[in-house]
Amino acid sequence: MTKKVNFYIPIIFCNDNPTTTPINNLIDYIVNLNIENREVEIDEEYYSIIQYRKLVDKDDINDSYVCMGRYRNKKPKQGERGTERSDNIDNDIIEPISIYHCNVNKLLMFEYNHFGPRKTKIEHYFSSFLSNNEEEIWELKLLSIEKDFNLDELRNAEEIKSIEASFSRENDLNRLEKLDENNELSPIIELINTINNFLRNDGGNMVDIKISNGRLSNNHLDQKVMMIFIDLILKNHLNENFSKFNVRYKPLNGKTTKVNLSDYGHYISEINRDEDADAWEYIVDAVENDYRNNHYNILNRKVTQLLNVLNFNERVYNFRK
Repeated sequence: MTKKVNFYIPIIFCNDNPTTTPINNLIDYIVNLNIENREVEIDEEYYSIIQYRKLVDKDDINDSYVCMGRYRNKKPKQGERGTERSDNIDNDIIEPISIYHCNVNKLLMFEYNHFGPRKTKIEHYFSSFLSNNEEEIWELKLLSIEKDFNLDELRNAEEIKSIEASFSRENDLNRLEKLDENNELSPIIELINTINNFLRNDGGNMVDIKISNGRLSNNHLDQKVMMIFIDLILKNHLNENFSKFNVRYKPLNGKTTKVNLSDYGHYISEINRDEDADAWEYIVDAVENDYRNNHYNILNRKVTQLLNVLNFNERVYNFRK
């Protein structure tokens, strides 16, 4: 079984200017709070760093290993196979992810799952522990590490053969309606809204959609409309809502190929794990080992290139004990 891993460069900004404030100072500040003080409400749900690896268990004392969870406000039922039981769950339902921060190489890595904290919620969570005033606004931002793909290859394709998408009930694809200012995508948006309405009212957690030309020679996908849809998704970072956003196409003078645009603009990896091995420390160790064995050199080059073009402010946030 595989898990997707996201890689970002975490930087603390002051008034939209990057600063040299060490990220591990922020993480250490949070994990040293009482557990009830680590909890943050975001969009009517609660997020928290639940567990973390202590100094004695780290190879590098400046690195961070944490388990961050999202508490679901809509809980499923519990039952028993072979019976008619369908009972309320008394305890809170938590969706955890494992996060690894490599301090010396300025990288933050975390696993993806359908219901756990996503990038924007992670940014919001950490930023909430930074105090602001009339003169200074502090926030943590996760900067993307680019993944190479030229969208012009899609725009100039001989044929877009299919689009295949998977997303969970927890999404913000309702934004598409307002973003489609010229009403060019009404049928697609109506389809997505109908599916979301079904998921949120009639059950189900995941949906898979595939629209394909098939083998018939007529009524092919309108490539202009498909590219408007793809551009709108990517421009507004809505691809982060999809666990899969595959576009199958035939480039000019090339063989039919497929690209997963759910990861567009983001460097990602996949780790293998046993299906029953889901303890957060097992996963965070797999994330670190995958990084050091398979991505260490290339990511160090990419991070260095990105940091070299940023104009850092020497202002450093003071974490008061």
